Amino acid sequence: MQPKSPEVPTVSVVMAVYNERPAFLRQAIDSILAQTMSAFEFVIVDDGSTSEEVPTILREYANRDARIKVFRQPQSGLSVALNEGIDRCSSEWVFRQDSDDWSEPNRLQVMLDHLRLNPELGLLGSFASMHQEDGGALWIAKRPEEHAEICEYLRTGNPFIHGSVAFKKGVFEQVGKYNSRIRYAQDYELFVRMSREVRTQNLSQPLYHFRYTATAAEKAVMYTAIEQRIKVESSAGDGTECNEQSVADLTRVGDRLLLAGSYARCCRTYAKLLCADPFNPRIWAKALRALSFVCLPRLRRHLFPDTLPLGCREN
Repeated sequence: MQPKSPEVPTVSVVMAVYNERPAFLRQAIDSILAQTMSAFEFVIVDDGSTSEEVPTILREYANRDARIKVFRQPQSGLSVALNEGIDRCSSEWVFRQDSDDWSEPNRLQVMLDHLRLNPELGLLGSFASMHQEDGGALWIAKRPEEHAEICEYLRTGNPFIHGSVAFKKGVFEQVGKYNSRIRYAQDYELFVRMSREVRTQNLSQPLYHFRYTATAAEKAVMYTAIEQRIKVESSAGDGTECNEQSVADLTRVGDRLLLAGSYARCCRTYAKLLCADPFNPRIWAKALRALSFVCLPRLRRHLFPDTLPLGCREN
């Protein structure tokens, strides 16, 4: 079968992939191919996947649709993969897409229309629908919408959902691209630099679907190192309790495992913390919240009133 001939691309969509689960990867790709606008190119960088399924799936889609351009590189990390992909984009506007999330069918058109009406914008994101790992719906994640609010929020955290953003390729290049030396929160660091050069905004429409996964939760705070640090601290022999940063880091992992729907691993995380520091009220409060989340689904959104997705993913 001959691949569908592409139109001249109005926008470029870029995605990096590393050993993604086939069902998640297919859902991500299908959501872009189902867009209401068709004049786009879809640049996918396989960052050295060791899974045989990933390159097979990518070849299948590329053979079916000529808008898809697949490139493979030795495993180098998310920042390098995204820089490589964006270098190969031919359009002025670059849209991000993560390989385990998916987009609303009108996402590209709605965002492009808004960008055309507001030419001063150089970086645009949107609200997102949050999901557990199996796709079960959680809630809508809101973001600061206007530039002043975004700049204020950037002082303490990431106001954008990475996969939801679109930005001008020229601005991306002007500020120095993703920092390849940063393994985590590379998007946050990039957006700080971009916000100093151009106006930014988030649309209040949930045009993107973000999936919490257990793997991303653990990688995002370097789970193994934190767990080992807690073991060392709790076995010091002099009554030393877990320090506050260790507790904050590992309870954050517990929260993300909970949101991903990985309840057993969440429980094990809190059990380890309580064994290490059984009189810490913060750990008990988090553990009880996790129990309420599992047992009382109607209260879930109220238990996490200000929950935001992790600011990064690392291959």
